[in-house]
Amino acid sequence: MTMFIDMAKLIPAGRPLPSVSFLVTSYNKAAYLPAVLASIRSEADAVAGEIILVDDGSSDGSEQICAAFAKAHPWITYWRQSNRGIYATVNSIAARARGEWVRFCDSDDPLLPGSTDRLINAAQETDAGVAYGQSIAYGPEPLTENGLPASAARASVVKVHPDGLMYLIRNMNFTPSMAVCRADALREALPLPADLVSCQDLALWFPVVSRLPLAFVGEPVCFNLKGTPNQLSANYALTLQQTIRITQRNADLLSAHHKRAALLKAANRTRRWLRKMRPDRNSLGTQLWLMLVAARARFGRIDFNTTLDKIASCYEIELGPILDRRAKPF
Repeated sequence: MTMFIDMAKLIPAGRPLPSVSFLVTSYNKAAYLPAVLASIRSEADAVAGEIILVDDGSSDGSEQICAAFAKAHPWITYWRQSNRGIYATVNSIAARARGEWVRFCDSDDPLLPGSTDRLINAAQETDAGVAYGQSIAYGPEPLTENGLPASAARASVVKVHPDGLMYLIRNMNFTPSMAVCRADALREALPLPADLVSCQDLALWFPVVSRLPLAFVGEPVCFNLKGTPNQLSANYALTLQQTIRITQRNADLLSAHHKRAALLKAANRTRRWLRKMRPDRNSLGTQLWLMLVAARARFGRIDFNTTLDKIASCYEIELGPILDRRAKPF
């Protein structure tokens, strides 16, 4: 059963459109929500933004926290739905965004004060479609509202990646909470494919960064939770498999150079993963085949999609139950 409270209807007709849409997805992170929602509220106030919040069928008390937050701040939009998974939820929540900029917020990553304005300024200075910063690791104990800083440190370092797509392929290490995105560019990436379950940030940024620069701010912009087993990112095999599938979905955006880099990374990461995590399946034949993939990829003498299909299958042997359930991977 889905409960929907459209608080946006209570906004006065003359109120201007928000500058930033903070899109918050919540799923079983009750312990972390109070600090996260408090930080998002402060950032929304600072930039005249809107908050759109959805609870994706939580069973740990998150629903009550979200509902109380929405009741206390009647200018936000909130609803609860039966569990649909992150991709379907992102599609529905992004469709409601009215701001010029969008900041996706994980329900366990409190934002640093002033970070949204800083990221937007960086994007505007560089004509970037996405601007991201660094994070401060914490956890697994939750932060408290009183423990959040009153102000954030500022630095002057703003850079643009020479090849944003190559960075996404080789080195991407920022979460949704660490970035802002131009709303008009984001719409080109939607809807996301509903059969994927993780790494939605990579799926969002590929289409945007293929057309617009990717900027980096050399300072923390949020906290990032580490050390809890119920995060999607805690399943390394799932992350590797989803990265491969997302790269395949965006093959038409990639040059031959990008495809070679993607194949090399997939082959080398899988070799390491098999040696470390699955020695029972780490046959000499598989290692030699992955080495051959890497060698042939350097010269572009290999079929991109067929090869990635075979590499992804190394993970899907054990990920079958997760991928079949999709909406509830844990």
